[in-house]
Amino acid sequence: YDYEKWSRPNQVRDFAETWIEKQFGSRISPEQKEQMLRLLDGWTRWSAARRPEAMNPQIYHPCHYREGDRVWEEVNGLMELAEQLHAGMPADCLAAYESILYYPCMAGLNLILMQIEAGKNAHLAARGSLAANAYGERVKDRIGQDARYVEAYHRMLEGKWNHMMDSAHTGFRNWDDRDWRFPVIQQVIPVRGGKIAVGFRDSEEYHLGSHWQDNAPICNDDFAGADLKELEQDIHSTGFYHNKAKNIIACCRDLRDKFGGEVPSSIEDLTSLAGVGRKTANVIRGNIFNEPSVVVDTHVKRISKKLGITKEDDPVKVEMELMKALPKDHWILWNIQIITLGRQICKAPTPKCEECFLQEHCADYQKRHRNKKRGQE
Repeated sequence: YDYEKWSRPNQVRDFAETWIEKQFGSRISPEQKEQMLRLLDGWTRWSAARRPEAMNPQIYHPCHYREGDRVWEEVNGLMELAEQLHAGMPADCLAAYESILYYPCMAGLNLILMQIEAGKNAHLAARGSLAANAYGERVKDRIGQDARYVEAYHRMLEGKWNHMMDSAHTGFRNWDDRDWRFPVIQQVIPVRGGKIAVGFRDSEEYHLGSHWQDNAPICNDDFAGADLKELEQDIHSTGFYHNKAKNIIACCRDLRDKFGGEVPSSIEDLTSLAGVGRKTANVIRGNIFNEPSVVVDTHVKRISKKLGITKEDDPVKVEMELMKALPKDHWILWNIQIITLGRQICKAPTPKCEECFLQEHCADYQKRHRNKKRGQE
């Protein structure tokens, strides 16, 4: 090692290129050399950020700013790159590649992913999410993979590297390598009985397992003081989770501070809450307070127009016309019944008109049926 040559600033890449050329020369392609350079750079960078053996589940946060996910994706990409190089390495270069780069790199990066996944396991388990169990299984797989890397490293070249990486190298808590441990894995047991679920419109899918479900009754304070990033993760699978999380927190603060922790019943008070529009307000009034209310969603508006009850596009105007046309005791039922019809029969792109029991009352069907008959004549 030439200290004078390589001690100048910004010489790291030049040194790495020289090292790769010296070890592998013309036996590997320029593309492979560039890939090896990226692998060496990434492995060195992440090992320097936090030594893999000193990693723990709290180093990279499981949800804030997607820190854990971003690191996991980059480190996993490096492991995939190492595997790609391994698969295409010439036979006469394989032993050198495995000895000085592949196994040390894969073992170290595997430990980083293990600790990130352990952090996700702990975070989700604390929130009662069943997704924690999947991360627990991944941690177990990482532990097993670590043992396989060590065993393979010891076997190669007739035991040349036997006992290298043999000492403890996971979860150091101080300088003494006898004080180490594998990550603690937590398991969430599904609870029996009813649970709050977040459903998806026009779908049988639902999200289940948030720790909010275990708060009985759910207090506004729990949501009003919630951590925004953690709440975003809880409702991530519902889509538009950034705005929804902000609205949930703001809405619950108003319920606590302006309405004494009680849900108001008037349309004016309900629509003053963050994220609550007229449609949601009417759902609450009709189903919770038994106040006759017409709920206008995409199915109700579309099918009411097909039936000739309204010609309006504005949901508020549609609501007013339906209130005039329907008996008051059918207002809230109309929404439930028409949504079901819209999801199962009167689907927006391809309505099943021949199966519909409202054919004779449907202005849209009658018009298209008349046009079809004229075309046949």
